[in-house]
Amino acid sequence: MKRKLIYITILGIILGFSLYVMRGTDISNKLKRIILPELEMATGQKVIAQKIYINLFPLYIGIKDVKAFDDKGVKFFAAKNIKGYISISGLLKKEIVIRRTIIKEPEIVSDRSQIEEMVSNIKNYLNMETRFPYKVVFKSIVISNAFIDFQEGDNKLTIKALNADLDLSERSSFRISSKEINFKKEGFPKVKGMIETFFILKDKEIELKKLAIISDGTEVTADGSILLEKLTAELRTETNILIKTIKSIFALKKDDRGSIFAKGIIRFEDLKSDINNIFLELKLKGDMQLETLMELLHVHERLNGYLVFDGEIKGYINDLKGNAKARLSDGNLFGIDVNKLSCNVSYSDGIMKFTNGSANLYKGKASVEAMIEIPVVNYYSFKVIAENVNSKDVFKLINWDPGIAEGKVSGEIASSGSTFNPYGRFLYRNTSLKNLVNNGDLNILGRINEIKGEFAMKDNIINFPNLTVTTDRSTATANGDVDILNNLLNFTGSGKTEDIKELSSPYFTAING
Repeated sequence: MKRKLIYITILGIILGFSLYVMRGTDISNKLKRIILPELEMATGQKVIAQKIYINLFPLYIGIKDVKAFDDKGVKFFAAKNIKGYISISGLLKKEIVIRRTIIKEPEIVSDRSQIEEMVSNIKNYLNMETRFPYKVVFKSIVISNAFIDFQEGDNKLTIKALNADLDLSERSSFRISSKEINFKKEGFPKVKGMIETFFILKDKEIELKKLAIISDGTEVTADGSILLEKLTAELRTETNILIKTIKSIFALKKDDRGSIFAKGIIRFEDLKSDINNIFLELKLKGDMQLETLMELLHVHERLNGYLVFDGEIKGYINDLKGNAKARLSDGNLFGIDVNKLSCNVSYSDGIMKFTNGSANLYKGKASVEAMIEIPVVNYYSFKVIAENVNSKDVFKLINWDPGIAEGKVSGEIASSGSTFNPYGRFLYRNTSLKNLVNNGDLNILGRINEIKGEFAMKDNIINFPNLTVTTDRSTATANGDVDILNNLLNFTGSGKTEDIKELSSPYFTAING
């Protein structure tokens, strides 16, 4: 029993001494003289460390407070602690197998030129004959709570709280996540978000198992495969974009209510030869203010209201085509107030069309068609066929008050070109007379039952080529112009009446016949 106790005590002393020696200053300095010059040769950077030590159980090499500096003395890399867990299984093959490398709280501050220079140095180092008799093999790398600051010209990318688990075996896999990513570009608002991804690297192909990007409530997910040789890929994606995110990214000023959901396929076809080789095939569904969409497209014509849509887009990014079923409420299209509108919307070759529209407007109903060139509006057109709409609202639309009683108008109004010059036909019916017990106190304008004809407006002058006006006892036809700016009328016409007093009453009633 005493002998066993003595053996255990001796073994404990030996182990304790070994642990002390392995973590002592002498060992640290010797390891520094071996490891740090190799790191400097590989990276082209000046590398220092507070301490390098060996732990026996479990077996690993530890480096504390490691830092790397460029030739100007600017810190490029720093890490509080790096541990490399060693497997002895490869010693017979003259391999030092680092089965797991843990890097805690690394910081990288760099730019494109520095990264490219370091990558070139590492490639050259790997092609050199090493003096070290053993080949170092890394099996996995774990990075926790990393900070990266990367700058290229006016572009700056900052990544915080980055965690990564890299499996470097034959079928390499990578899990990477960050709780905060910030991107800045001069002239653009700051973009902030978080990311999580998992992918497998197979020879010259990336098998993307998961990609999730979240920014200000907007979420984008994707999976698929990427061929690295020509940058060709096919990704399945689901995206839920909040309009407030779009407003923030593009510095829009209009209403930020609503969201857009997209689901489908994105294909990259040999991006190395042409960046426009991106093909989209997406189902779209969402709601937003129409004026916000027009602001995004740099369209300044009056198009507003709350838009709900369900459709799809398809094509290459420089030749997209799309169609959707849409509903607009409390809107205005080219100056026409619309309570409700349902229609088909299509986009192709820079032209957006609204077809098969059915609308409630001005207390009546109408069918609506419109088209507009975007983003530069050199031409637009619309046509509204109305039924029993409020007459005051129609005359307000063309900035003219003829002084007749309120009634209902049916007909057609249209305009095309680069300016608002409406034309059409109409039928006005007085709906006020039936509510009067005695209309004898009304002047002739108030006693008009019906007006029908055609009109065309240009340069604030409305031309009426043929008007027919009827009352209970009179009928007149006329043609002429109304100058809206100068408030002038110029008409010629003829008519007949069964009672001339109807024309002069209530101002003069002495004449009969």
